[in-house]
Amino acid sequence: AGECAGPADGECALSLRQLRSGRRMFGAASQAPGMPLDGARSLALEGGGWHSVNAFAGVTAGLLAAYANLNGPNQNSLNTSRLYEEFAAISSVSGGTWFFASLAYSQEFADVIDSIAADPSDAAAKWDKGWVQRVVTMGKEHNRFESLLDRVGGLDAKLEDLRMFEMARETGFLWKDDDKTWVDWIGSMLMQTAGIEESTKLGDAQVSSWARGKTWLLDHSIIAASKDSPAHLWSGDGQMTYWMVPEPGETLPAYIPAVFSVKLGEEG
Repeated sequence: AGECAGPADGECALSLRQLRSGRRMFGAASQAPGMPLDGARSLALEGGGWHSVNAFAGVTAGLLAAYANLNGPNQNSLNTSRLYEEFAAISSVSGGTWFFASLAYSQEFADVIDSIAADPSDAAAKWDKGWVQRVVTMGKEHNRFESLLDRVGGLDAKLEDLRMFEMARETGFLWKDDDKTWVDWIGSMLMQTAGIEESTKLGDAQVSSWARGKTWLLDHSIIAASKDSPAHLWSGDGQMTYWMVPEPGETLPAYIPAVFSVKLGEEG
């Protein structure tokens, strides 16, 4: 969520352009001021589901190994190196968020990355044992969404190329019976692959030392209703609801990019 499928996704691209131009909102500013980074850098981790986790894990391990080659063998771990020191903020979406949550809140996951950095020659086997096999153990023989996917394939084979159906194909085999929603599935997946308890809060104090104090920007998207596409809105006790309205003569895009932030290590 919160990402465009590509240049062909015109509606999503239009949403991004419209958001940048600003919209009148009740209860919030139309455009948030730039985050004060005091000259420090920020890092963006894009989405892509499993692909993002695999790619960013490999890049991080490779950078740690290169860092150790330049600064000494005791600099090949996340906690002993200064690899992420200069980044004051991390922005992530979808699979990029899965990766960063695992890296910052799971020593088990970080240990896998560190072990690969220490001996890159055996990277594939270590990643397979430390992460891939943990994912595979979630799987079932049949895809939870098989009947839906079969109907889609019967209607138009090209529909299978759409990201939502690709995600259903990927995750359907790993969906447990007690995963009632996408949020439930993400929680159980992070628990299975990184040992992160579902009760862990954003910004929880039990964060890795190298990540403490950094600002984490979590990107997502809001689905807006229109006269042709109604939507339901739920609001619980103690929650604040924001309303967004279009400028005169314009309509809201179907997908509105949004973000919220948290300071790592300041909760609980």
